[in-house]
Order: sequence, then C-alpha cells, then structure tokens
Amino acid sequence: MKKGFFLILLLLASLSLQAQKPVKDIGIALRLNDFTHLFVRNDIIAMNATLWLKWQSFKTSEHDRYFYDDQVDEQLNKMWWPRYRIPYSRGKINKDNQTLLIKADGEVVYQSKLSFSIEAALDFTRFPFDYQTLDLKIEPAEPSAYQTRYYLMKTKAEGNQTPPMIEWRELGKSHQLIGKDKNIYQLKIQYQRKYDYYLFKVFLPMLMILMISYLLFWIHQQAAITRLSVIVTSLLTLVAFEWTFNDTIPRVSYITYIQAMIVYALIMISSIGLMVVIAEQLSEHGKNKVMRYARMLYPLILAGGIILISIIWL
Repeated sequence: MKKGFFLILLLLASLSLQAQKPVKDIGIALRLNDFTHLFVRNDIIAMNATLWLKWQSFKTSEHDRYFYDDQVDEQLNKMWWPRYRIPYSRGKINKDNQTLLIKADGEVVYQSKLSFSIEAALDFTRFPFDYQTLDLKIEPAEPSAYQTRYYLMKTKAEGNQTPPMIEWRELGKSHQLIGKDKNIYQLKIQYQRKYDYYLFKVFLPMLMILMISYLLFWIHQQAAITRLSVIVTSLLTLVAFEWTFNDTIPRVSYITYIQAMIVYALIMISSIGLMVVIAEQLSEHGKNKVMRYARMLYPLILAGGIILISIIWL
C-alpha cells in the first residue's frame, strides 16, 4: 500500500516538473526525397528525407558560424539542441550531409539528410487501383531541459516539392502540428498507383484470351477434342502469362483485386471446357440448343462476375 502511494507521489512530482519546464519554440520542416525500398510483407517503407530545425540559442557571437558533417556532431554535443524521434521507425536513422548555421544573434538552423525505415499501414486489396497514405510524424525525444513546441517553417514546408515517382501519383500533401501542445509534426502524403501499365499489360491480354475461348461456342461443329485443345491452350497461356508479371504483384496473405480477376478468368475458361463436354453427351439438337444459350449467357455471366468482383474489392 505504501509502495503504491510513493509511486503516485513520484508520478505527480514528475508531472509538476514537466509543467515547470520553460517552453522552447522549434521551427521544423521535412521534405520526402524518395522511397528506396518497399517491404510489402512487413509493411515497412525505406526512404530518404531532408529535415530542417531552427531554434534560438542564448549565446551570441560577433559573426555567423558554419559547420559541416562531423563538425556538426561535435558542435551539437557542446550545446542544447532539440533532439527528436520518429515514431514507428525501424532500425537506425542515418544522417548525412549535415549543416549547422549559428547566426550572430543566436539563431540556429540545422539541416540533415535522413535515411530511415518506418512501419506503415499498407493495404493492397485494391491493387493495382490502390491508394496509399504515408503518415510521417516527428516528436521531441525525452528527456529534455525544455518543453518543446514546434512551429512550421513555411518556406521549407510549403515550398518543397515531392519528387515524382515512377509508379505513384501524388494526390495531396499536408504539413501540420498535432498533439495537445502542438509538439508533434506530421507530414501526410496520399498516393495513387499509376495503373495504366496493368491495364494494357495485364487486363487487356487477359480479356483477349477470354474472347478467344468464347469463340468456341460459335464453332461447335468442330470435333470436341479440337475445341478442348483450344481450352487447354488458353488455360496454359493464362497461367504462363501470370508468371511473367508475378514479380510485380504484392505478395500478401490476402487476395488482391488483380488476383481475384485472374482466378475468375481461369474459372470462366474452364467452364467453357465443361460446357463442351456436356454438349457432346447430347443429341445434335440438344447440342445446338446448349451452344445457343451459352453464346447468350456467357457474356452476361462474365460481365456480371467482373462487376461483382469490382464491387467487393474496389
């Protein structure tokens, strides 16, 4: 009982000390340079970015002073500076091309290129028509002699442009300060995948294979073995075609939209072979009747299945 009472007193004392800390205003901005790697299975993105920090020091001098690379670390170890952390980062944050400007009036401007990885909530269910949102945050590292309060360096935050990416199109970007004391900087960027490649390299060839298989309903006078050989060839072509772009499909534990469409195409081609076998067991009149109904129903079922899959996945 006494132990719990003392723990509560210590907690209240630490909160009181935190409230008594002087406030330090820190300018901040972040520019995303590029993505270096995307670990789909672990939902981790490796990236490069440039960080700016600005604060006021109590020490003044006769002239401005500039520091670069290793000199920056040496100088920062001699002074207070706003240490930070990146939530959900994985591994070490590598810093490169560091610069430090200490002006005569005590204003300090820090710039560094960062290489790091963060855990992101990636959802590829709609692939290749998916949207992804990068939510990147920076917050003060504890402990600190000051209570940090960020403000946006608007010339840096609003003026920088995110470099274009081959596979992604930027839809929007926002810089904002969140948290109770406005002490968390947030950079949020929304991307849409450029799906033109998949339309012309995946969906269009797959549709052509389905159309070739559908033509068998119009040549039912041919021998059954000939038509079945076309079905088998179409299936093998579709499977081999899938292997050619398999590396571009995210390897996730759930079924994506493009995988659902491929499975549906395999089922529809196989159903044509099943119809051919069933029709061969009937009389000539019955065979003609089955083929006539199949020519009308098959396109409707195919279109209905595509619409249903699109509703479920998209």
